[in-house]
Amino acid sequence: MSIAVTGWWTDPKNITSLAQYLLGSGNWEPKLLLSELSQRPESFGQEWEKFQQYQLTQVTDGDVEKVEFFDDRFYKIGNTHYPSATTVLWAYPAPGLTQVIGNLGHELATLRKNIAGQRGSRVHDALSKNSVVNRKEFEDDEWLMFMRYEEWKAERLPTLVLNESVVWYNAEHAKPDGTTVVVKFAGRVDRIVKVKLEDGSEKLILLDFKTGAETREAWLQVTAYARALEMSRGIRIDDVGILYLNANTKKGWKFTLLSEKEDCDAWEAIEREFNVFVSTYFVWQDAFRSLKAKSFPKEPPVAIDLSAPIEVVEAPLKEAPVEVVKPKEQKAPGRGRRPKQTKEAA
Repeated sequence: MSIAVTGWWTDPKNITSLAQYLLGSGNWEPKLLLSELSQRPESFGQEWEKFQQYQLTQVTDGDVEKVEFFDDRFYKIGNTHYPSATTVLWAYPAPGLTQVIGNLGHELATLRKNIAGQRGSRVHDALSKNSVVNRKEFEDDEWLMFMRYEEWKAERLPTLVLNESVVWYNAEHAKPDGTTVVVKFAGRVDRIVKVKLEDGSEKLILLDFKTGAETREAWLQVTAYARALEMSRGIRIDDVGILYLNANTKKGWKFTLLSEKEDCDAWEAIEREFNVFVSTYFVWQDAFRSLKAKSFPKEPPVAIDLSAPIEVVEAPLKEAPVEVVKPKEQKAPGRGRRPKQTKEAA
């Protein structure tokens, strides 16, 4: 399956990356290679495709460890803090949530959202490990989501290419007033997989798991990840897809590819959705300009020992004194007294 990019040579960063890869192979004379790349870069299509395949094999868990998760809103990559894509989407209006709050009240709506979020996180974390899960560790509704994932897996036969990888984006974009803004964000891609299509062909897709309801923000998030994956990892996927594990369907799950949803070329839809994300970034940057990443006076430790030393004191055991409780003596009931008579009564 080809994952080559049409027009990849228009980006100078791609030319530089490919040159480094080809020079590292030892099969090219440097001056000749640079001359060919500068004059006819489009003729290196096969080399570019091999380079992308190489990139897929080189992105490992070790690369993720170099990207330190700083707090729940930002990623620290090198010396730069990147807001998460979901943080940027705080600025996107959520009419569905507004309606729920109006119907249930703020406190009850927040409680339901938190409970659903906790269960969704447990399912999401388990799926990200790509391993066997134990029935005893999960609630019934959580286990149903795993069963639905099994059904989807049997139908689409996914092959795992990349699992749980941090990606980031950093580029200038023009605002409507003509000024430019550096748009930067990061996020954690759930999976890159090859899936079977209904016509029997395969696609390399960026797959995102969702345990909640369908939202517009979900597509803005995954398309932002697609652009970040291409920029930070050099990997260009064929499409993006979302697997809803708690869908209002007969199966209980729903899998949708963006190209099928929009009925157009995948990257045409990705670019359109990403433009909406960038516009949301402009709003977020203005509305949350005071939001900064948390800082620590020193590097946080990897592990902390919370245990206290236990002192064993050897002392002779003493018998507890036995207290004898005697029953109280009960007085016999007295006879009734006559009321005193006053002089007038006498």
